[in-house]
Amino acid sequence: NIENLDVKVAERLDDRLNMIEDTVCNEVRELRNEVKEVRNEVKEMREKFDKFEETFENSRRR
Repeated sequence: NIENLDVKVAERLDDRLNMIEDTVCNEVRELRNEVKEVRNEVKEMREKFDKFEETFENSRRR
């Protein structure tokens, strides 16, 4: 009887750990996507700044 209980508890713990692992993996995936988005935004901002800087430099030379 106690052995059956131990097996059931172990199975429930295993299921719970799998659920937690799935949740963590999903969270990590979402965070990676957010990081990619932020990197793209930073890249776009740098490009815009570079264009602005170039335009500014050109206007100063005139």
